[in-house]
Amino acid sequence: MFTAAQALSSPDTGSDEFDRYLNEKINPGVDPSFYERYDYRQPDAPTGRGRARAVVWSFLDTVPVHREPIESPRPDLVEQWPANGQQRNFYRLDQNNAAEQQRANDIIHNQEDGPTLDTVMTTGRQVEHQGGGAETRSNVHTADLQPHMYAEMTPNKAEELGVDGGDLVVVSSTDRGSVLVKARVTDRPYDEEVFLPFHWGGVFKGKSQEDKYPDGTVPYAIGDSANAITSRGYDVETQMQETKVSMVAVRPATDQLLEELNMDVDLEFPQDRDDVGTQKDFDVRDSETVQ
Repeated sequence: MFTAAQALSSPDTGSDEFDRYLNEKINPGVDPSFYERYDYRQPDAPTGRGRARAVVWSFLDTVPVHREPIESPRPDLVEQWPANGQQRNFYRLDQNNAAEQQRANDIIHNQEDGPTLDTVMTTGRQVEHQGGGAETRSNVHTADLQPHMYAEMTPNKAEELGVDGGDLVVVSSTDRGSVLVKARVTDRPYDEEVFLPFHWGGVFKGKSQEDKYPDGTVPYAIGDSANAITSRGYDVETQMQETKVSMVAVRPATDQLLEELNMDVDLEFPQDRDDVGTQKDFDVRDSETVQ
């Protein structure tokens, strides 16, 4: 406050007109010496900083504690911080996150067949699209700005898989199937993580749904849905689904794998057919800009 009062008593804002206004309207009522008594470092409150100061008695965890995600790369942390157990008729929903967590982690860490689920998938928004993307993907301008559903990965991950930005990859979950998306290579995730946006539809688990649209209503851009393979976990208090942590396997989309998963081997995207978004760069290794 003392510093602010000093600045007001001798304004130098870079605008002569504003300085005159402050001198005429504000300064007569500001006495810096009055605030000087407060010009010292404030002590911490008696309770200290960063401590819980209340109890939410209606929550299962009355004071928040860490709960390891339903699908976790760390079974030791699952054992230390397990999910909450059986909830019956909680907002008309029965759920048991602890049982889901145990079942999922048995698949992730103990299965002997199937792909190795060693990658953390997180999902989120794109600036250019909204919600399920039905409106923004049906607008040629926003479709052109973000033309494809993708799995965003690091150059190290792409090299490990042997894929380039724009190549198709298969992202497989514990027991919810797989999606078929394009690889996007940037420096933003970490090597054991992929990011998938959630604004996409028109493809479902590797099969185009384009023929199901009424004539003239196919969006300019379609893509597989990340929500088809996100975790089954729910927050016990809000019933918000857990979409930020799912364990997946990422593999190149070979013809053999696509046939095995009953996906479209010759999947065609209307955005590619109609040259929407062809100026976009999907691999940071090809230029200095990140899409």
